[in-house]
Amino acid sequence: QESLASPTQSQPHHTTTVIHIGNHFSRLTTCSLAAMSFAPAVPATGLLPRHPSRAHVNSFHSFQHRPLNGHMQLPRRLLRFGGSGIAVAALSTVFLLMLLVATMFSVVSAAAETGFDSNTGSEAWFERCTIPRIGFKASNMPAKGYPYIAKLPEGKNALLAQKLQRSSLLEEMGNATCTPSQAGNVRRGIHEMELREYVETWMQQEVRRNSEENKYVFGEFGDQWAPLRDAYERPPCSKCKDHRAAVTIGLGGLHSGAPWHFHNAVFVEVLHGAKHFALLPPGDAAIHEITEVIAGLSQWHWHLEKREEMEKAGKLSEMIECTIHPGELLYFPDGWHHGVVNMADYTAFVSTFVERDDDAHEGRGPKP
Repeated sequence: QESLASPTQSQPHHTTTVIHIGNHFSRLTTCSLAAMSFAPAVPATGLLPRHPSRAHVNSFHSFQHRPLNGHMQLPRRLLRFGGSGIAVAALSTVFLLMLLVATMFSVVSAAAETGFDSNTGSEAWFERCTIPRIGFKASNMPAKGYPYIAKLPEGKNALLAQKLQRSSLLEEMGNATCTPSQAGNVRRGIHEMELREYVETWMQQEVRRNSEENKYVFGEFGDQWAPLRDAYERPPCSKCKDHRAAVTIGLGGLHSGAPWHFHNAVFVEVLHGAKHFALLPPGDAAIHEITEVIAGLSQWHWHLEKREEMEKAGKLSEMIECTIHPGELLYFPDGWHHGVVNMADYTAFVSTFVERDDDAHEGRGPKP
């Protein structure tokens, strides 16, 4: 617990530096940092005489600090690791090299996981946004043939957002039944369990490469969830009212989601967390290959393992993508292939499935 003290300080002060390596934290007192940074510069003769007496050795084992020939003082206990400045410097240098190697490995691993290209400095895939944005229209949001994102008015659906906070939801509905299914491109393998078990157990697990080994609440239709669905203020669109639309509530943990699939038109609003969407228009040439490679593969792992190869081959030129946050509304029409990854530990969202407007029957109209 000792730290470096300058020659003018009468009392030692203690500071702690935290070095972040990957997902682990290593605590090093400034004593250790000093050994790495300054020990090589301190002459060995400044630490112990060439032939130390017992008095010298005992003084170095004490907790007091003395100036060392004008150099920064080192704590006495540090000498127990070596017995001389050279030994301390050698051990410190080895330790420093180990830290540097671990840090470099962590950076490389992080780059591989995020898709960040250190050579070009390009942004990570989940930071890109190529989906057009339009202004919010309180009277009637379009349901046309091209995806878009609209910024919602401040405070819209604030009541439901409060109800869907993790602690509030578990307090009110922890014993309610939810129906997570295998998180493949086809919904199957539905399991019934208490919501508390899903949130506290399944949502905390690391996403597995095989999507069928993951469980995911795409959307809840059950009667127990009706009060939450009824509390949702639907998007203002001509097909979003009454029985003409189906509202579902979904929950997902970090990197969970739905691999590439398609369905009818939908509005998606995130109330907590964040969701990354990648979309391809109907009939795109890449869909056939994606359908083959995505079988049994999570969407997160598709981004890590398959995306780069397809991009380099020019097969994803028509793909658009963006990460949606609270306060944003995403729309995409019927037939658009899409893959979804939740980008937060706790993501709660609402999907409003609608029929397409008559002028969107092609499913692939002009950009808004």
